[in-house]
Amino acid sequence: LGQVSTLDHRAAALARALAPEIRINAVCPGIAGTAMADQLLGEMGRGDAQAGREKFEALLPTKRMARPEEIVGPVLFFAGEASSFVTGQTLAVCGGAI
Repeated sequence: LGQVSTLDHRAAALARALAPEIRINAVCPGIAGTAMADQLLGEMGRGDAQAGREKFEALLPTKRMARPEEIVGPVLFFAGEASSFVTGQTLAVCGGAI
């Protein structure tokens, strides 16, 4: 939570400093189902990535990890015209983990 809060403040400060020429927004992704995540979760599961994944997912309100494409959508939103009036925002895409 502290890292997201720090990023939140930095995004807002940069947005004030660089507006209106540049929009500053941040996406804080949770862990997504990737090979890198499996490696980390294997450590959590003492060598068993599936056991680590199950332990981790049990802690999430959504009871599952993100698919990588679920992280891409919010990033594309911030990069596109749909967010042309959005700046200084931090979006946690984490399945409710924070």
